[in-house]
Amino acid sequence: MSIGREEAHEIIQGLLLACQECNEALKVVKSNDSLGRVKEFGKLTGQFMGNTYTNVLAPLWKTFPELQPAELQAPDVEQKFALSAASQEQIERFLKQAHEAVRQIEEVVSDPERAAVFKFGGVPEIRHWISEIERFLASEREGSLPLP
Repeated sequence: MSIGREEAHEIIQGLLLACQECNEALKVVKSNDSLGRVKEFGKLTGQFMGNTYTNVLAPLWKTFPELQPAELQAPDVEQKFALSAASQEQIERFLKQAHEAVRQIEEVVSDPERAAVFKFGGVPEIRHWISEIERFLASEREGSLPLP
């Protein structure tokens, strides 16, 4: 690599600061804007940060491992997701309420009517995503989801 250690250090520091500002911008968008805008901006920031890491930071850290911040150094063992207990409890409350809401729909609206009234994937699609969130939570508890 034709970049020296000092230049690499400056590039890394600039990109890490940009990533911090990116995270802060996402927090502000989440607090102030519509869900659609949050999703769109979230995808864009995810692409920026992922590509920043993969395309620039990782190669620089490979060449200059001493420049990689200690908190970003990969341990010898594979890390796992670690949802807080509060997050797990809130997800459980959400799942309980989601199941209750779907059950209520199914009690009030007949199956043929549900298909006619609720467009796109309707209630089955909602059930699918509830199941996916349950799978996520169960995997979290089993410790089987590696960090992205």
